[in-house]
Formats: sequence, C-alpha cells, structure tokens
Amino acid sequence: LYNYMSSFLKPTSVTANSSFSTCANTSAISLSGTVTGAAITGSWTTNGTGTFGAYTSTVNTISTSYNLSAADQLLSSIKFYLTSTGGCIPKQDSVTVTLTPLPQVTITPGSTICSNSANAIALSATLTNATNGTWNSSGTGVFFPSNSVANTSYIPSSGDLSVPTFTLNYTSLSLCGGTMASE
Repeated sequence: LYNYMSSFLKPTSVTANSSFSTCANTSAISLSGTVTGAAITGSWTTNGTGTFGAYTSTVNTISTSYNLSAADQLLSSIKFYLTSTGGCIPKQDSVTVTLTPLPQVTITPGSTICSNSANAIALSATLTNATNGTWNSSGTGVFFPSNSVANTSYIPSSGDLSVPTFTLNYTSLSLCGGTMASE
C-alpha cells in the first residue's frame, strides 16, 4: 500500500498602489500594496536615493513611507517596486510617482520713478512650472489692466509717491505652492 499526498500553493500575486503625482518638495511619499497567494509578505525598493520609513503590515498589505532625498527632488519621476518575499518564485509590481517641479518666477528688474511722476510702471513676469499668478503692491496704486496677468502696468497713487520705496510682488499659483519675486 502506497499513499502519496501533495500540497500545492496558490500562485503569488503582487499589486502596488496606482501611479500618481506629487510635488517635488514633498518630504515623504506613502506607499501601499498587497501580496497574496503563496507569499503574504513583501518589501519595497526604488530607483531613488531616499530612505524608507518603518513598514506597517496587516494581512497581505505592506505599507511604508519613502523620504525623498535632495537628489530625488530633482527627478521627474521615481519608480517603486513591491516584491513578494517567502513562498516560491518572487513576484513584483511597480508604481511610478511623477514629481511636479516647483514653480519659478522671473520678473523685470526694479524701476526708479520720481516722486512727482505718476506714470505707469510696465511690469513683466515669466512663469515656469505654473500657469498663472498675481501681482500685489505694498502701496495703494492700481494695476492696469489687471493684477492677474503676467504683463501689466502699475499706476502709483499719491500715497505711493510720498514714501521712499514701495514694493511690487508677483506670486505664482500652483498645486505645489507659490513662488514670489519682488520688484
């Protein structure tokens, strides 16, 4: 009499969270994925140079945070890999995190005006990694045609002309925060 018993393990499946975007100045990225089947544990790796935080795991779910390095923040994207550990042949899935660069503002150099001249001051701003911005003033003059266009004019008020200096700022508006330049 001969008895033979065999056990087969379910195939391992690995699923990382979906790809997403975040700002390049983000300090940490949250990662999560599942490992099921023959293996229920896994580990995260990356092509970046930052550091992983502590792992938190529940049954089949492997989560961690990733702290971006200064070099990572200059990249356009970082790829993360979740690889099963234990079980048979390791399986892997990946997630790509796109890093949105911070906005940058460049404006024309400052102008000197005479205190008895209420002539309009031509203003020009150039945006990088942002779509719009706004001008504002430490004074009480008026922007023409509007403070919400990059190329506009500022008409100083009598109050502006009565002080030694006043400042004009242009602030970019972006999902990743604003950047300000002054004239």
